[in-house]
Amino acid sequence: MQTIDSLFLFKALIKAGCHWQGDVSHRKWSEQLYFSEADREKVLNVLGPFDPVNDYKLEDCSVWIA
Repeated sequence: MQTIDSLFLFKALIKAGCHWQGDVSHRKWSEQLYFSEADREKVLNVLGPFDPVNDYKLEDCSVWIA
């Protein structure tokens, strides 16, 4: 189920204004998406139902997803 949740989260974050800048290499997180400060509220709304420990990690203006 983790893969399905991650794909849903990726798609929802793109719709909220995030953009993807290419592949990354990280042990736990599979993708990093960036957003502008203007889109922060939309991004936080998308992240609301997800687990901040296992599903995503929020940094300044980026989100790592599992």
